[in-house]
Amino acid sequence: MVKKNRVLLIIKSVFPFDFFPDKLIIDENKLSIYSREFFFTDDVRCFCYKDIQFVEIFSSLFFASLQIKIFGFPNDDIKITFLKRNDAYKARRLIQGLIEGTKANVDFSGMNTSELTCQAEILGSAHGGNGYDISN
Repeated sequence: MVKKNRVLLIIKSVFPFDFFPDKLIIDENKLSIYSREFFFTDDVRCFCYKDIQFVEIFSSLFFASLQIKIFGFPNDDIKITFLKRNDAYKARRLIQGLIEGTKANVDFSGMNTSELTCQAEILGSAHGGNGYDISN
């Protein structure tokens, strides 16, 4: 059965702190990261949840950074900076929950989007030991 591709969360880094804001799209099947270096350029990388090792948050007073470790890329962590703190924490919970759901072969297809988001966040909070929060 082909899974739907429902988007659960879209977050962007904050302009003007990041002059070319990056974008993170979390859907039920994959994580997509759009990195911009200059006008009209995008570097798009997509990862299945089974390929994500863990997610870390580095937070300061106003912003947070999300760092994602991918299996098979030992020196190539993905880091998205200047995210709103609440957005970064929600993204980490969702990603971690979808990683755990994928490992446990949870079938999210019978849930609507809000139920899926809620269940993934609950799973991500319960299994948050794999994602680190390093507050400054």
